[in-house]
Amino acid sequence: MKIAIKLWALLCLVLVISGCGTVSVASSPDQKISRNAKITVVTPASDPQNIAGELEHLLLSQGFAVTSEAVGRSQIEFNESEEVTSNTRTSSGAVGSVTRLPTDLIMRFSYNAYFDVFYWSFTRFNGTIIDLETGAVIASVSFTGDRSVASVLEDFAQQIGRMVQ
Repeated sequence: MKIAIKLWALLCLVLVISGCGTVSVASSPDQKISRNAKITVVTPASDPQNIAGELEHLLLSQGFAVTSEAVGRSQIEFNESEEVTSNTRTSSGAVGSVTRLPTDLIMRFSYNAYFDVFYWSFTRFNGTIIDLETGAVIASVSFTGDRSVASVLEDFAQQIGRMVQ
């Protein structure tokens, strides 16, 4: 009987520990982020838990220069092209809307979360930090499991904070 209770307790402990999940951040081994680089957290279409605001706060606390997505300027652009042959000259143009952000890096993310009694918990969180100049992915974060939003984001911000030079 005592062995069965011990095995049951061990099984419960293993299930609890394995159900928590780990925040994994991948980047090149020599990848560093300049302390002066501006980073903008780009909000997904729907962010009812205000994850973007929490990320901005944590990145600021790690020493990043965070700029708000709200300062992006929408502009109308006209692009014109011209084709010249020996007999003809053809011009064409296109009008489009673009948003300009005064930033060096952007962070995009997606997640699944649910309300767990007193706080929000993630079951999935993925994000990438991208260099706008080169298009290179600076870092990628992945979490699958069941942990509080605050815990996952804090762990992520600390790991990214270690990349600042």
